[in-house]
Amino acid sequence: MDIAHPHTGNQRSLLFRLTQAELDQLFDTLEPVKISALNGAFRGRLMGVSGLNLLPRPLRVALYTVLQSPLNPWRGKYFANGAGSNLWLALNGQVRFAHYVVDSDPQTGTEFLNYNIAQNWQPLRGIRGEARQLDANTVLARMNYQTAQRSVRVLYFTLENH
Repeated sequence: MDIAHPHTGNQRSLLFRLTQAELDQLFDTLEPVKISALNGAFRGRLMGVSGLNLLPRPLRVALYTVLQSPLNPWRGKYFANGAGSNLWLALNGQVRFAHYVVDSDPQTGTEFLNYNIAQNWQPLRGIRGEARQLDANTVLARMNYQTAQRSVRVLYFTLENH
């Protein structure tokens, strides 16, 4: 599948058709985002969920379509002053769960979302989020889960400023 940069709304919808490996390729071509500069609520859309790549592409796309509907309680993320949380049930933040701070890799200077904070339940503390600029209004991000032994890519998502 052609993974040219999807800079229009129609092309962005093609992201849901990509496998996690194809999203990895695209992600690696994009510029890192200065996450600490993000402010406010961002609408999120899930894709590239680990394990779903085993499904036929049409079935996987159908599942991602359902994940974009109101049936999915995750709405996106909220950023303020180098920290934030996930928004659940409504973009206005009626429920905020799974908090993070913005950290940077000392070797590369690249910023990331660090869920290893006291506010979170222990199982959430292994989450690390990375973000790249897809277009002027859209960030392509990925969630990794880290243990002492390894890091596993869990899923991809987009964030759009509203």
